[in-house]
Amino acid sequence: MHLIKQVYKRIESRYYYSCIALFDFLLGIYGLFHINYLDDPRITPFHNKDAFSAVAGMTDDWWFNLMVIGLGFALLISVLANKHKSSSLFFMISIFFLILISFAFSIRTIEQHYNITWLISLILVLIAIHTPREDGGKK
Repeated sequence: MHLIKQVYKRIESRYYYSCIALFDFLLGIYGLFHINYLDDPRITPFHNKDAFSAVAGMTDDWWFNLMVIGLGFALLISVLANKHKSSSLFFMISIFFLILISFAFSIRTIEQHYNITWLISLILVLIAIHTPREDGGKK
């Protein structure tokens, strides 16, 4: 029982970081089950390969999604181990990955394949950037 309370307390003390770690898990798992979804002609009937494939071709591949899952796992472990420097490092790397995903969906919107996912991921990036300013990710 003491171990459960201690884990809960550490997750609560770095709540935002824990949420981003959970989001990384879910995003990576979704990506693994939907490989190349941005390149699918049913989703993006026509697109400019030059502008699109550099970022979007990367963000919907299996290796990218495995990296996102691994990053979420590393972030959660560093939160549970109470390692503030490593959790902050993994948090910043996670923001970079979220920016790449947001950019990939933004390109789809510019090419008139409307989807509000880019807006949701952009808002998540803005929240994540603001998080360390408030008590270093606590609460």
